[in-house]
Amino acid sequence: MHKRRGFLIIKMLVDIIPVITLIEDKAMRRFDGLCKSVLRYIFFASFFALLLAASGCVPNEDNAAQSEIPPPPTASLPVVEETPAPEASSENTPREQDAEEPAWSAPTTEPPAQTAVFSPDLDESEPVGDEFFQDAAFIGNSLLDGFRLHSGITCGDFYAYTSMTVMGVDVKQVVELSNGKKGTILQGMAQKEYGKVYILLGINEIYMEPDEFSLHYGKLVEKVKEIQPEADIYIMSLTPLGKEKSEGSDMYSLERLRSYNEALYNLAKEKECYYLDIYSALADDEGFLPKGDSTDGVHLVPDYYRVWLNYMKCHYASGEEEAQLQDS
Repeated sequence: MHKRRGFLIIKMLVDIIPVITLIEDKAMRRFDGLCKSVLRYIFFASFFALLLAASGCVPNEDNAAQSEIPPPPTASLPVVEETPAPEASSENTPREQDAEEPAWSAPTTEPPAQTAVFSPDLDESEPVGDEFFQDAAFIGNSLLDGFRLHSGITCGDFYAYTSMTVMGVDVKQVVELSNGKKGTILQGMAQKEYGKVYILLGINEIYMEPDEFSLHYGKLVEKVKEIQPEADIYIMSLTPLGKEKSEGSDMYSLERLRSYNEALYNLAKEKECYYLDIYSALADDEGFLPKGDSTDGVHLVPDYYRVWLNYMKCHYASGEEEAQLQDS
């Protein structure tokens, strides 16, 4: 602000010098040498006074007022004792925390999980003895009863009756119970704990459509599982028929018989039961019972039941076949 004021004064002096010079010339003409000297002294004195005021060397009223303002009094503040800052724990220092954090690594891609998928198939194994069937229950019709009588098997409990069907297992009162009364096959089986259950049914239901037959068969399997939850269940295929029997009736045709066995295989897979392919073990190259090995085109001659038993002794659940691991 002082510099601006000085600049204005100097400008004013510069503007007034010509005026003063003009006055001086006129005065010089009127006064003698003494007056001329006095006027010249006054002129230069005034000029230097103005110059000093412009440069700020001469204090003005504002500067004097500012210089006379006393400094503000210093208030006495209460003394506050400084509390020493807590020492940083060596366990929580950022540098050490960073050092403890594991270095980032790219996520690894885990291999796809494997899912246990049950397989109903039974591979051929070393033959077992009759004692293998010690804890077995057999459910079936007259074909299975012929197996009991003529195969030579010496172990197991048989619930096999003529004309038995999948619907009759839980309906027909054919079993003598421990209380002396008659009961169904399932009621009789519930009196004992079994490790294996073999089922042979279907030839008496051949008039039904395969899907309907499979539906009733599946309900029977579920009931067997309820009363024997720890048992391995074996679903046996229908046995082959004689050629004359098969070709003489559409109901007993080879195609229909095979469609029934296909339904049984799929059911075994669905219900996690084992599938015993008795049909393949007993059929000839054409898919029929060999000529001379059947009495009526349905039932077997006694010696041929032994072929059936030998097949069963070599096809069983050893534990390794219970589940096959496949990529999900």
